[in-house]
Parts: sequence; C-alpha cells; structure tokens
Amino acid sequence: MKYKDGLISCYEKFYEKHSHELGHYYRNIYRILKYIDESSVPRKSDYSGILRAQLSNPELALLFYNGITVRGDKFKPLAEKYALFENLEPNQLVRKDEDSKFYQDVAFGEHTALFIREVTG
Repeated sequence: MKYKDGLISCYEKFYEKHSHELGHYYRNIYRILKYIDESSVPRKSDYSGILRAQLSNPELALLFYNGITVRGDKFKPLAEKYALFENLEPNQLVRKDEDSKFYQDVAFGEHTALFIREVTG
C-alpha cells in the first residue's frame, strides 16, 4: 500500500521534529489506556470516555496517525477497544475514506458512519 507508506514516512518526519513535545504525551495516553484495560474496575468504557473527552480533534488526529506506525503497535489495539476516535472529526484526517481503514470500525465508536467505508465483496 504505497499511500500508507508515504503517509507514515511523512508522519515520521513530523514526529522526529516534534518528538520532544509528543513522546511523553503519547506514552501517558497509552499508559492510561493500559491501566484502564488491566484494572478490575467495572464499566471501563466510562473511564476511557473521560480520557477521550480530554482530547481535542488535532490531538486525536496525531494519536490516530501515531497508532499506525511501529511505535503505536501496542497503542492501536487499545485505541480500537476503547473507541478512542469516537469524537474524531473526519476532516482531521488526510483522506478520511482511506485513512479510516487503518483501524477497525470499533475505534470510531458510535460515529463509524461518519467515516465512509467502501464495501468490497
């Protein structure tokens, strides 16, 4: 998939330039989701919803693209499981139709319909 490779390459250049501002932020979000996932609290989605409510659209977009890189391989399953991108506005993505396919539908929670998906059969 050439488009995805180019997108990741572009993102990696961006991350290299801003890693000192983003690295700790990404790690904190990951650790919070991991803590929620590993805890024995009931209704884990309530806690992940509190986290999700703290994130702006640009932050969600950065987390979205970071999750498709090698550095996001542990983060991505948690983002999907806890519908982290439920509040992400489709216009924050470079190509919403193509980019949304990088994640399972559950990552978008109740707003999956906002991300047009091509049905292949």
